[in-house]
Amino acid sequence: MKTKLIISDFDGTLVDTKEANFQAYKEVLSHFDFLLTKEIYHQVFGMRLKEFMHYININDPFIIEQVRNMKAQIYPQYFELIRINTPLLEFIALMRLNGVKTALASTAQKDNVFNLLNHINQSQLFDLIVTGANVVKAKPDPECFLSIMAYFNCKAEETLIFEDSFVGIKAAIQSQAQYIQIKKNIH
Repeated sequence: MKTKLIISDFDGTLVDTKEANFQAYKEVLSHFDFLLTKEIYHQVFGMRLKEFMHYININDPFIIEQVRNMKAQIYPQYFELIRINTPLLEFIALMRLNGVKTALASTAQKDNVFNLLNHINQSQLFDLIVTGANVVKAKPDPECFLSIMAYFNCKAEETLIFEDSFVGIKAAIQSQAQYIQIKKNIH
């Protein structure tokens, strides 16, 4: 069956933001007298902000919101540390030119996703962008993929998903779509 929809994960698949996120969170958390180490960040990478904050024993909703806002403000200062998966971007752009619908499915914060897409001049690449704010259940639940397929009225067998993480692959499998796992050597 012909592919009618491509869905790409964001971080680790389309772009590698791990170092940029680490540096931004390290700076923000220093204002709250918390020293974020690479070891701790490696353990929480990929978690939603609230889960990340609970993991490091920051439970005050006001402080969590401050962290969210401060991180969104300073994150662009670290964009030079981001690595782009140029071959995947070019493939998605080519498929879109050939009539395939394109979507981005990320659990990242909406502002961070859009700021970064604007920074790499790819904000118009996707017909639909779904972020953590648009779904109730995070990956490995397939909700984000299933909602995108429903939006475009595409069947699972007409959909191709690009993912990198274990939870993302698990969600792709549960959605019953075709998928390609992206390895961690983004250039």
